[in-house]
Amino acid sequence: GERDLCSSARVTMGGIVGRAVRISLLGILWAVISVSVLDSDPWLGSHSRTMCPRVCKGCTGPYVFLSWSSSGGGRNSRSHVNVYCRAPGVGLERMDWLTLLEKRDEHERFELPWAIGNLGLSSIGLWYLLGVPLAAWLAWNRARSRRQSVPGIDRRIAQLDSELRSASLPR
Repeated sequence: GERDLCSSARVTMGGIVGRAVRISLLGILWAVISVSVLDSDPWLGSHSRTMCPRVCKGCTGPYVFLSWSSSGGGRNSRSHVNVYCRAPGVGLERMDWLTLLEKRDEHERFELPWAIGNLGLSSIGLWYLLGVPLAAWLAWNRARSRRQSVPGIDRRIAQLDSELRSASLPR
C-alpha cells in the first residue's frame, strides 16, 4: 500500500535524477563540439551576451577563440584555448591567428576568466535543467507502457487460475 507507493516514488525520482545527470554529461561533449567545430559558445551566443559585459566595459559576444599547442620538446605538449570577448575598437575578431597569438598578453583584459571550465560547467548545468523534464517524460512513458501491459497479464493469470481450478487434482 503506502509503503509500496513511497518506494515506487523514491525509485522513480532516483531514476529521473540519475537519468538527468547522465543527460547533463552530454553538456561537456556539446561544449567541446560547439567550441572546437562551430567556433561558438555552447549556448549559441547567449553565454557571451551574458558574460562579456562582466569581462570589460563595452565588451560583447560572440566570443573570439584562440587555440594553439606548445611543446617543451619531446612528447611534452600542451593545448591552450583562450576565449576573448569582442572589445570596441580593438578588432580581435578581424585579427589573424598569428597576430592574436603574438598579442595575447596585450588582450588579456578581454579574456573570459577560466574560460573552458566556465563554458563546460555552465553547459552541464543547462543540460541538467533540460534533462530533468526529458528524464521525467521518459520515466512517465515507461510507466505508462508497463501499465498498459498489466490488463493482458491479469487476463492470462485469470485464465491459468481458471484452468487450475477446473483441472482435477489427485487426492
